[in-house]
Amino acid sequence: MKRLADQLDRDRALRDDAWGVVMDDVTLMRADLDQRSLGRRIKDRVSTTSKGLAGDAVKAAGDHRALLGASALGLALWLGRRPLLKTLGGLLPTRDDPDVAIDESEQE
Repeated sequence: MKRLADQLDRDRALRDDAWGVVMDDVTLMRADLDQRSLGRRIKDRVSTTSKGLAGDAVKAAGDHRALLGASALGLALWLGRRPLLKTLGGLLPTRDDPDVAIDESEQE
């Protein structure tokens, strides 16, 4: 029985030590939160992360200039497709144009 009592005392001492460590951590976190609010922490984290992402984007753009240029050109052409098609359509002959001879065999 003495052996079990000794084991129980050791286990309680370990539990109390662990509880002390937890309470020390809680005290440190509360002191840290008093220095900077949660909103401030989030703002700092987002700011740091966005700066890192912006740096990565600039590096990737520098490494792949041709791909970036082709993508920008493709986007510009797609955004301006209606005016471009209207302009090109005006340059091509139509069936109503009297100067254009339409082959009858092509119509069938």
